[in-house]
Amino acid sequence: MITHTAIGPKYRIQFKVIDQTGVDVPVSIRQDRPTFCVYVLDASHHKSTSYSVAGKQVYYGDDPDAAYDTAKQYVPGLHSKLPKSFSEYLIRWAKDQPN
Repeated sequence: MITHTAIGPKYRIQFKVIDQTGVDVPVSIRQDRPTFCVYVLDASHHKSTSYSVAGKQVYYGDDPDAAYDTAKQYVPGLHSKLPKSFSEYLIRWAKDQPN
């Protein structure tokens, strides 16, 4: 699982990728595509507040573009705030997908 938190002027988001693909994942839980989750939390909450408890899940699905677009609505300039490893994962995963 990959998780990244970005802070905007009004909201904080948590962008999460749950990757249960590949041969190293047990067949009983293996999926064809990773799952992308976006949680939103008001920036006024304390920084230790749990996203899964107090946050609002605004995206849950297997489309990385839709998840990214949803996250950008809450944190302007999100691309510049993503860590290099997170961006590289998204690019690598997109390249491995058939057209």
